[in-house]
Amino acid sequence: MTPLWIDGQLILARRIAVSGREYIQGCLLNWPAIKTSLLETIEDLLPQADLEPAAVVPGQLDARMLAALPCAWSPGP
Repeated sequence: MTPLWIDGQLILARRIAVSGREYIQGCLLNWPAIKTSLLETIEDLLPQADLEPAAVVPGQLDARMLAALPCAWSPGP
């Protein structure tokens, strides 16, 4: 599954083949709930941290990107 943003929605999608036909299969993730949960886990260390959708650029490393989701984090001031 590949995570991606479509019209502000976080999607997990993959291509599948069934009986010789190709389809795209996916699921819509609840980004507001995921964001809240992730930020709550670091709130004691970084109370003003934030997560924002970000584009993934193949071959380009960005230290602010999360490993599994196309999001960039900011530690705050």
